[in-house]
Amino acid sequence: MGIFRFLLILFFTVSFARADDLSVTSRRISIDTQYGTIDSVSSPVSNRALGDFMTDFFDFNGFVFDQFDDLVGGERSAFIRVPSYLAFQTALFLFVQEPLALAYHELGHATQIRALGFHPVYKFDGSDDSFSNFWTYAFNGMGDTDLGGTVTPGTEIFATNHPDLALESGFGELNNPRYLVGGLNNEMLLAENLEEKSLLRNGHIMEGASYVLSKAAAPLYIVYLPTVGDIVSAKNYYQSKNYKIDESDIEQASFMSLFLSSTSYAYAWNVFQYFLNGSTEFKHFTYEGFKIPDLSFFLSTQGINHKINLGYHFDSINLWLLPSYEFVAKGGSGFEFTVDLIKEGKFWGLPSVYRLAPMIGEKSFSMNASLTSVFAKVWSATLGVSRMDARGFWGERNIASYKNGNVAHTGWIKLAFSY
Repeated sequence: MGIFRFLLILFFTVSFARADDLSVTSRRISIDTQYGTIDSVSSPVSNRALGDFMTDFFDFNGFVFDQFDDLVGGERSAFIRVPSYLAFQTALFLFVQEPLALAYHELGHATQIRALGFHPVYKFDGSDDSFSNFWTYAFNGMGDTDLGGTVTPGTEIFATNHPDLALESGFGELNNPRYLVGGLNNEMLLAENLEEKSLLRNGHIMEGASYVLSKAAAPLYIVYLPTVGDIVSAKNYYQSKNYKIDESDIEQASFMSLFLSSTSYAYAWNVFQYFLNGSTEFKHFTYEGFKIPDLSFFLSTQGINHKINLGYHFDSINLWLLPSYEFVAKGGSGFEFTVDLIKEGKFWGLPSVYRLAPMIGEKSFSMNASLTSVFAKVWSATLGVSRMDARGFWGERNIASYKNGNVAHTGWIKLAFSY
């Protein structure tokens, strides 16, 4: 806990010098020390690292569309903007965004398989080819509009020796609830990352389709796979625990997260504004410093969770306070309260961002802490650490490994270029 106490003290004693030249708010492309561990051979995989990669990817999508829009003269007329947007968004979504979203969904299963002590093996439905890491799996899926995927356990890395952490049932079925819900939870994490991007930086019209489908992933899953797959398996697990949860409950929670999130309407307004005046970017809805709330839903070992994401910006000290409250809406019981603090300041004279996010549950304590500093105006470096307690909801979704019990620690360094 020493490093976390140090970061807490550092946050409150050093960071309150205001930064005047911070360029981490623009588009960026990053390289991360945990990108190289996603082969699952030497170190645990990272939802955080790939979540950051996905937002970088959407940055690039927006950049490419803006160049295309300039090329076809979209700023001149809505008669050019409407068909160019529809054509570009459809092609980009079908051939690039959706295949990558599939890989990111499967990564949610893979992180849990690795945490439970096995090397994950990625496969496409109907193919005998297998892949040991996210990158080759995602690359091989690009351009294919009709893909399904699975991730299964390969060789064992370590034994957990705890029945709740067994990956397979006595019948050889993959029935661990952490594994079963990992894919859908990653899709909701993608939506949350896009919400945060629109709040702290800018949202873009090219993100809207992926955001909506991430929020509505569960109903679409039920339509296309009504009798098999993640949701049916999760329902069967919940009913084995005597939780009265079925597909309709999960579908309802998914729709609530879509229609009760302000970002859904921000993206819709963004499309309207683009058709009206050609504006491709937008900011998250706020009022008098308050972020208009968003609602997420996650599936946990306890049932269906709702998570309310709030926020307030203190202009005088350049501080974002982003609290959230997650609770079990149907099933068992539990809650988790997060206070995410994001402060712009100076570190050794460099414009910097301090971030501290403790997460407190009934029996758990997790934390993220990071320091990002900007140098040469377009480069930034981030040092971060995490404490993941799987007795809480966030830790359960993101824990790197159960090898040493319910708590794991990781650290990373990220280098980013802003453009």
